[in-house]
Amino acid sequence: MRIEPAVSYVVTINGAGLGQSLIGIANDQALAGARLYTQFLVLDPPANNFGFTITNAIRTTIGGWL
Repeated sequence: MRIEPAVSYVVTINGAGLGQSLIGIANDQALAGARLYTQFLVLDPPANNFGFTITNAIRTTIGGWL
């Protein structure tokens, strides 16, 4: 893992293998420019003996257009 697992939750996946995760962010100007780092642990039984795969980590900037 490349990030600290400070927040954990489950995302369900549909039959096509697609999932969606929404994160609510307060409408606060002080948060503009703050960075979020995300990474997912995915249930993937055929991948390996542990049955899990870890995605690449990504960085997202709140209000990134500023």
